[in-house]
Amino acid sequence: MRFTTVAFALIVFIVVFSIFVANLANLIGIDKQLSNRLDAASNDGQQRHHKQLKLDDQHNHLMWFLQVSDIHISMYLDPARVPQLIEFCNRTVDIISPSVVLASGDLTDAKTSNFLGSQQHEQEWRWYHEVLRDTNVLNKTVWLDIRGNHDNFNVPALQARQDLFTNYSAQGKYHTRSYMQQLVAGGERYTFIAVDACLDPGPKRPFNFVGMLSRNETQHLINLAERSRELETNYTIWFGHYPTSCILTPGLGTGGIRNLIGRYREAYAYLSGHFHTLGGAVPRMYTLQEEGFLELELGDWMRNRRYRLAAFDHGLFSFVDVHHNQWPVVLVTNPKDALFNIPGKEDLQSIKDSTHIRMLIFSPAKIVECQAKIDGAGWQDCKRASHQLFVVPWEPSRYKRGLHKLLIYVLDADGRSRVVEQQFTLDGSRLQFDFLAKLVLMYDTNKVFQTFFSVALIIYLVPLCVFRIWHTLVRRGTLTRPRLRTMCCGGWIRKMWILSTVDRLMFPIVGYCLYLTCGPWSIGEVIDGHMGVVFVWGIFVNNAFLPGTLTYLYGFFQLMLCQLPLTIIFANNVVRRYNPRYRPVKYQQDRLAMYIGAEVINVEKVRNDDSKLEITLELLMQWYDAFLHWNKRTSGNIETINVAEQDLWTPTFAAKSFHKSPRIQSTKQCSRVKCHLSYDGEVIYTVLCTFKVDCYTEPRYWAFDTKICTLRIYSVEYDTNQLSLFHFQRRLSYPSYPLLPYKITSFQMATVNSTMSPEFRMDIVIERLIGSHLVVFLVLIVILCLLNLFSLWFNINSSARTITAVLGTVMQSMFLVILYWYGIVKMKPVIPLAHLLLGSFAFGAIACGWTYFVRGQISTRKRFTTCPRTVAQVIGFLRKNRPLASFLSIGYLNGTSTEGKLANDWEDTRVQQNTPTAVDNERQQDDDMTSSGNEECDVVHWQEVVQPLDRILFCALLTAYLLMFIVYVC
Repeated sequence: MRFTTVAFALIVFIVVFSIFVANLANLIGIDKQLSNRLDAASNDGQQRHHKQLKLDDQHNHLMWFLQVSDIHISMYLDPARVPQLIEFCNRTVDIISPSVVLASGDLTDAKTSNFLGSQQHEQEWRWYHEVLRDTNVLNKTVWLDIRGNHDNFNVPALQARQDLFTNYSAQGKYHTRSYMQQLVAGGERYTFIAVDACLDPGPKRPFNFVGMLSRNETQHLINLAERSRELETNYTIWFGHYPTSCILTPGLGTGGIRNLIGRYREAYAYLSGHFHTLGGAVPRMYTLQEEGFLELELGDWMRNRRYRLAAFDHGLFSFVDVHHNQWPVVLVTNPKDALFNIPGKEDLQSIKDSTHIRMLIFSPAKIVECQAKIDGAGWQDCKRASHQLFVVPWEPSRYKRGLHKLLIYVLDADGRSRVVEQQFTLDGSRLQFDFLAKLVLMYDTNKVFQTFFSVALIIYLVPLCVFRIWHTLVRRGTLTRPRLRTMCCGGWIRKMWILSTVDRLMFPIVGYCLYLTCGPWSIGEVIDGHMGVVFVWGIFVNNAFLPGTLTYLYGFFQLMLCQLPLTIIFANNVVRRYNPRYRPVKYQQDRLAMYIGAEVINVEKVRNDDSKLEITLELLMQWYDAFLHWNKRTSGNIETINVAEQDLWTPTFAAKSFHKSPRIQSTKQCSRVKCHLSYDGEVIYTVLCTFKVDCYTEPRYWAFDTKICTLRIYSVEYDTNQLSLFHFQRRLSYPSYPLLPYKITSFQMATVNSTMSPEFRMDIVIERLIGSHLVVFLVLIVILCLLNLFSLWFNINSSARTITAVLGTVMQSMFLVILYWYGIVKMKPVIPLAHLLLGSFAFGAIACGWTYFVRGQISTRKRFTTCPRTVAQVIGFLRKNRPLASFLSIGYLNGTSTEGKLANDWEDTRVQQNTPTAVDNERQQDDDMTSSGNEECDVVHWQEVVQPLDRILFCALLTAYLLMFIVYVC
């Protein structure tokens, strides 16, 4: 759709423009020269293979070193840092005797006294220099230090006056930026490459968090790595202050510095600091990069006083992180911890072929006990191979499969003990690093911050732009307005929709987002004495461009924590400019004039037993809203709009019968609400309501009774000083056609404002009618009833009897279905007629069933099957009465003479055979008839009793029909 395309095109342009500017250097393309050199280094590395060394109990091919990071020597915080650093340089370094000590950045704190600003303090650097000088640590070991971001705060250029690292550090006077240090120990050559990724120039806080390697510095690092390879180094350790996820490397592509380190097979690990374990959230921030080297972030010295002991033992790299003054220090070098295996660089075969478990143990006191055990085996005593190396014989073949647990117990002469537990494997099984550690170290921090900012920008802008364009298309008639009631979060959608239509708010909101993305945030001294311009995508300062990093995160927080809540407040206030809970008058003391009227839609039900009327009315109200109006000339000549009921003030009335009923009904229960708003503020409000009204009854004859019903509709919220009701000026009337089965003969409306609450009264007079359709239905029912009765006057075996019985039953069933459908769907008064027809159908079914039953009895193989004794006795009893006997003896309309004679002489047949006289007295005849009936009951057949039973059934049905019609009429 058009509006979707336009809205998203705008947002995509903003986001893409920001990312384009932020990654301008990367978009130019990867430096082909750097890429070619790295490819060549990778190919050369594939051909280099380390010789396999056998791990035994000899002290050779072994080297260990220390790392300390984030010292943060401060003039204002924690004065114990310097004394404990002195203790580390004196005592710890003396005990461990490392070949190298790596100080990976943030040597000083460089904060102002209020801890908000940043400034290089020469006193902090003097303290650091004095620690190195007074402890003579530079003569004990090789001290390799490197800049951190705090060491680069407010430094306009390298080797400037503010660049105190150059003057006071151990390596600053020899190396301007990144450098390399080689040493030979234990018959192997080791290389340490320091990566200086500090920004040049170095801005103040908070814009100095992420590092960057320029193309020249990247070229310099490649030269160092190539030189190390030319010197036939065996193992290389890269270290720096920033983790690889915080280093921008223009020209190296998406892989960045990881791509550079991973191309050199001799590179085993990259050691860093900077993150301070994220405040303790990730205490073990380690991972194996996809390029094939370990990246290990060290917790800070500043608060945690942590340092790292690492070692190369016959080509296996191991390490342990230790708290200061925590003794003994134990580092197991064989078998290596399974979590830190480096596939492709470390050969597990050397562990399988080893003969001893090897460990380095350091303590100020003598080690008096050292034991080791694997899994559930027994403890074995360790053997001291040298001053620091302890070994235990073992059989690796017993542990070829799966993961196994190694336990080391160490006790020194001062009673200090240490238990070390680690898992190892000989089949290459892998353990998983902590998820947060992988997330922090393996992802590009700058890309993550950019994504956060972009997503926040889209979440913030897209709804407003879409609603704005959608609203424009709705006004033009291109699209229809959505039904917000049926949508999820309809209330918030409505608020944002309204906000997007207010130009004085919409344009500043969108303009602010555009400015936040494209315009400068601030102009000032980003570095003392140097003016700079800060954008979200970078900083221009001292004739240099520093790509934006944390600025994206600041922009994200600005949008989500400041701008979005502010927009929500705007949306709420825009909606609350018009409050539908208050009367639409400019001044609360003003009275609102309302015109009200009603129109009868239908009479739903009239209950005669308690004189109640259920009637459906359409209430029509009109008033003028003082706040809702617009200029139709500037709005496309829109004069009238439909408004949702909840969006404007509408009255709530209560309804009550004028007479005895205490029942109170509310117009809130009404349905089919319609609100029409005109440009001049006129509101037309209609609702469809069904009320139950008590009535006075004036009984006449049935079907012509008159009921007088009065309904009061009044306000429960406002009195007559706040709301006045007037009769509607429009001609409102009740329908002239009959609302079957009733007709409204009078409908009077009036408004009453003399009471406490304004009222609207309606007097309704209704009269019950017999509708033409009801008469037709009733006549048809009577005809079908007569047809049921008429069928009994045909001979039981005749086709006329069959036709009338079946025809009556089928017609009644079809008519019954039609009546019930018509009564349910069309006219409820037809329902009683359907009930009446249902009774007639039941009786007709009885007559039809009787016919087929008797015919079945007569048509059996035994001719003239006898009837039950009880039937014959009942007939004989009824014939004692002369009128009944005459009625029962009436023949069928289509009967033969033989059948008539049989019927007439049914009781006298056997008497005439035994009596010689033809005439006897009446009493004797009755006795003979009775005795004849009793004597012959055993031989009476169905053929003989069908006619009298038909007459009896006729009388029963006729009586039932009369009772049904009497009940219906009454």
